[in-house]
Amino acid sequence: MKGDGIRSYINLMVSDYPGYLKDRDIYSIDSLIKKCRLFPKNLQTYCFEGMVKGHFKTGDVNDKEQLNAQKLCLDSRLNEEEKDACARMIIKNSYEFYPEKKANNICNEIKADLTLTCSRESILK
Repeated sequence: MKGDGIRSYINLMVSDYPGYLKDRDIYSIDSLIKKCRLFPKNLQTYCFEGMVKGHFKTGDVNDKEQLNAQKLCLDSRLNEEEKDACARMIIKNSYEFYPEKKANNICNEIKADLTLTCSRESILK
């Protein structure tokens, strides 16, 4: 398994973890970070991407999924590469889960240091 195959596998493997913790009332950003740090260093970014996807997949009601994902992505224990990948995944999932107007707003809030055009077509291509 190479490149995108490994990324997809790890994303899928960890994406249920945020929901698992919420169901047991033991959810915390700390537990998500600890879980990703169990992976080899070169795979930890993929884990954080999967955790973001998990927030959207098993998220809170009232469109608040991205807020918990943003808390994870902004944590000071993540390095810049992890934060960048995390932010890109929030934006991608926003376009997959929300109406375009809401996704555009989220994208414009988050994209600060990323070279992105905020539109469904450019993000989901």
